[in-house]
Amino acid sequence: MSVLNIDKGMLKDRLYHLIRIGYDRFFSLLFYFAPLKKNKIVFNSNYGKGYGDNGKYIVEALLKQDQDYDIVWMLDRYNMDHAVMPDKVRRVRYGSIQFIYEMMTAKVWVDNSRLKYHLYKRKSQFYIQTWHGGLGLKKVEADTELCSKYVKMAKRDSRLANLFISNSGHLSHIFKNAFWYNGDILECGSPKNDILFADKTPFKEKVRAEFQLPATSKILLYAPTFRDNNNFTAYDIDLLQVKAALEHKYDENWVMLVRLHPNIDSESVAEIFPDKQIINASRFPDMQELILGSDMLVTDYSSCMFDSGMAEIPTFIYASDVESYVDERGFYFTMQQQPFDFATDTQGLINALYAFNQPQYLANLAVFYDKVKLYDKGQASTVVAGKIKKVIKGQQISITANSRLAASQETNR
Repeated sequence: MSVLNIDKGMLKDRLYHLIRIGYDRFFSLLFYFAPLKKNKIVFNSNYGKGYGDNGKYIVEALLKQDQDYDIVWMLDRYNMDHAVMPDKVRRVRYGSIQFIYEMMTAKVWVDNSRLKYHLYKRKSQFYIQTWHGGLGLKKVEADTELCSKYVKMAKRDSRLANLFISNSGHLSHIFKNAFWYNGDILECGSPKNDILFADKTPFKEKVRAEFQLPATSKILLYAPTFRDNNNFTAYDIDLLQVKAALEHKYDENWVMLVRLHPNIDSESVAEIFPDKQIINASRFPDMQELILGSDMLVTDYSSCMFDSGMAEIPTFIYASDVESYVDERGFYFTMQQQPFDFATDTQGLINALYAFNQPQYLANLAVFYDKVKLYDKGQASTVVAGKIKKVIKGQQISITANSRLAASQETNR
C-alpha cells in the first residue's frame, strides 16, 4: 500500500511538472512578442522568499542613480504582504502569469538562484546571475551529487546567463568548473557583502529593536545550513549551555537567536529548540544585517561563516555530523584549512569559546582571505548597478580579461 502511495505521489509530481512546463512555455511564447521595456529590471531572490540577498543591494544602488527604471521584485504569497521594500519597487507574485509577463518584457533579469520556470529568453535580454553564496565550505553543483531534475534546471539557467558575479578567485574557479557555465564572470565582490564594511551600530540597534531585546544584551546567532534529507538531528547543539558559558566568561547577558536556511520551514525552530529562551530569527529579512547585529556566529557548513569573518565577528563551526556530511557532500577546504575554530559537540564548542583569541583569529582570517583571492571591498553593488545602467542604455559593458580567464588559469596551474 505504501509503495502504491509513493507511486501515486511521484505520478502526481511528474504530471504537475509537465503541466507547469507547458504553462510556462505557452505564456512566455505569448508574451515573447510583447514590446520589450528597455528600462525594466526584474529581480528574483530565493524563489520569492523576501526582499534581500544580493538583489536588495543592487536595487539600492540603482535607486541612487536616480534613473527612470521600472524595478520589479518577485515575491511568494507570504512576502507579497510582509516584505518591506522601497516604494519605487513593484511587487509581483512569483510564478504567476504576471511574473512571466514581467520576465518576458524586461531588459535585465537578476537572480540569486536557479530559474526553475521554463521561460524563453530574448537575445536582447541580459541575465545576471549573482548566486546566493560567495566563499563556501561545502561543495556545490557539479562538484556534488544532484538529482537529474536539478541538473537540467541548473544547466538551462547557466545557458541563459550572460554574466555571473564572483567575490573571489576561488568562487570564479567553481563557476567555471562546476556550474556548466562558460560565459563572463565579473569579479567585483558580492553586493550583499558591501555592508559588512559598514559601521555595525545601526544594525545592532535594528536587530535588538526587532526582537525587543535590551540595548546592552549580547547576541549569539546560530545559523546552520540545511541537510539534503531535511533531517534535524545534526542541530543538536545545547544553546542553553552555550548561553551559560558565555555569560560566565563575559559577565553579560547573552541571547540565543536561531536562523534556519531558507529551504527549511521557519516554524521548525520551535520543534528543534522548544525552550522559550531560544528566539526564532528565521523570518528576519536580511541575513547580512542579522550578522552585523550579532556579537558571535555559530554555523556548520554555511557560507555565512565567511561573511561573518569579513565583518570580523567571532565565528565558530559546530558540526556533529561532519564525518557523514563530508562523505555525502564534500568540502572545498578541510576543517584544518579554514580559519574558524571547529567543534563536534557542545562541550567542545564551549572550550573553543573560552580559548578564543581575537588577534590570532583576525590574523588567520587575513591569511585565508588572501589565499582565496577575496575581491570584496564594499563597492560591488555600485559596480553591478553601473553595468546594468550600461546595458539599459545599450552600451557595451567591459569585463576584464582577468575576470573572464581567472578560472581557466586556476585550472591550468
